[in-house]
Amino acid sequence: MLKRNMIIVGSVALLFRMIFLFWGWTDCYLLEQNSLSKGYFYQGYGICAGYGYVTEARGEESSKNLEKLEELIDQGQRITPQTAPQIDSSKFLPEMLHPPGMSLLIAAIHRVTGMRADLFFEILGMLLDTAAACILYWMVATFFSERVAFTAGLIY
Repeated sequence: MLKRNMIIVGSVALLFRMIFLFWGWTDCYLLEQNSLSKGYFYQGYGICAGYGYVTEARGEESSKNLEKLEELIDQGQRITPQTAPQIDSSKFLPEMLHPPGMSLLIAAIHRVTGMRADLFFEILGMLLDTAAACILYWMVATFFSERVAFTAGLIY
């Protein structure tokens, strides 16, 4: 009974998270990505392009080179120093966001897979959150009862 209920909790959790993942891809009734998160992705793709930890200078009418990198990835192009457009370094400032590892992780994911790194994070989040629902079920079943655990797992 314990295994069957955990499989049910895991399956329902995965199904709900997949629905939200697909909903996120539709852009229907969603907020735009916040600027901090965008900065991580722009810096990660900038590292792949060989620009380093940079951000575009504020207050300038720049060519939005870092946004162009994301557009190139959307078109299926792998970003490398050889394929990235040349930049005017006077329009960029060195800047490292905290934590610096996030931009490096994004760069590594793109280098290895060639795909948008946000897809990787969405799928990873979905799988880890599903695992958290199963772990919650197991913990509650250990300390209380299976019925309470099943309810808690489904609510989570």
